[in-house]
Amino acid sequence: MLSEQDILDIKEVRQLHFNFDQAKCQDRCKIILQERPHLFQIRTYYGFFLVYDDLNESYKQQLQVYEEAPYYFENTSYMLDNIICNFQKKGRDFVKSILKQQYSAYQGEKDGFYYICLALIYRIEQDYEKSYEILISKVNDYNDQPMVQTWFYHQLGCHFQNKTNHGDDEDNENVKNTLKFFEKGLEIQPRSTMNIQNIGVAYQRIGTEEAKLKSIEYYKRALNINREDHFALCNLSVVLYDLNQFKQSFQIIQYCFQKLKFNAILYQYLYLIINQYYALNIQDIDQVFTEVCQGLQRQIQIEANNESNFENFYYIFILSIQHARQLKYVDLFESIIQTFRKHDMVSLVELEKYILGNLIYEEEGEDQSKLQPVIKLVLILIQKELIVSQQLLSQVAYKNIIQSHLKFQQSFSHWDLFIDL
Repeated sequence: MLSEQDILDIKEVRQLHFNFDQAKCQDRCKIILQERPHLFQIRTYYGFFLVYDDLNESYKQQLQVYEEAPYYFENTSYMLDNIICNFQKKGRDFVKSILKQQYSAYQGEKDGFYYICLALIYRIEQDYEKSYEILISKVNDYNDQPMVQTWFYHQLGCHFQNKTNHGDDEDNENVKNTLKFFEKGLEIQPRSTMNIQNIGVAYQRIGTEEAKLKSIEYYKRALNINREDHFALCNLSVVLYDLNQFKQSFQIIQYCFQKLKFNAILYQYLYLIINQYYALNIQDIDQVFTEVCQGLQRQIQIEANNESNFENFYYIFILSIQHARQLKYVDLFESIIQTFRKHDMVSLVELEKYILGNLIYEEEGEDQSKLQPVIKLVLILIQKELIVSQQLLSQVAYKNIIQSHLKFQQSFSHWDLFIDL
């Protein structure tokens, strides 16, 4: 039973959350939770804003609230959105095996967040039309609940944005609907940096110089609300690069890299260093190389089996070749591969598939001829860690966890891994 003080505190924090006043909301949540950690409503808002600081902790907090209060649908909707936006594999098996059955069979009282949860579950299962049907059929039922309705509009905006392609103009129906729903959300919740940023992304995807300049306005608007929003900073860096403002782009992403909260920052950082190294006047490539390897290991700890990690590892290969560091840092390559194994053994197999795919489909050329020996070296290191996995697991566990994923690799001879340096 909530006390009168509990109700007042929840109302206060909910308003801070609605106003996207992240710093005040987080500080207030911490104070309240020190005295009353049982208030899962407060922990819901704390977990929501943790997305901007620590993806792993955010998901853990949301999952803990779900385990304690599985039918507190507001928290679950934020958790599902977090899974969709920030993770590739994490949480999806849980959603498919437990959440869908539990929620679809639910016969209790249903609020607006329940229907958003159901729509997000269908989106995770890639039944996009069913997800859309739920959202569009319920969005007008909650006109008297601004927090619920703006979350409906946000999810509808995301639905249509996922259907757009780079280069679609403003006359495209999906682009129109994307902008319409995010703008409707902003009318209700004008400080929602999530909606502001997504409008920026929509204009950035249009791709014209005018649209890119407009996207910058929206990213800066989001940063005026929260200057430490690294999603907005990373997006701003990307669009500045597209406008050939390389130094400004690098200054922003270099700042983000110091905290490295998610994969896209590492990708943009590597992309700039690889493509604009001399223009950026970087002084110590050895330090940079060590830092990006360490940064990748931190991202692997968040979610090992994520293709963004494989892509960033591949960019690290390219960086090592550009500066003739491929042999000097074999120990760093090995350490990265060990991190994959320690956090998700299956990610080793998926990494191997990714690398073999690039080895097969790369076009011939001087850069590719330099790259192939490095790739083959890494493949040998992966094989070494797979052997370690086999030693650590029982025969049955190895067969179930690892061997079932190895069909792709079996078509290659060990002679394919011969390295000619």
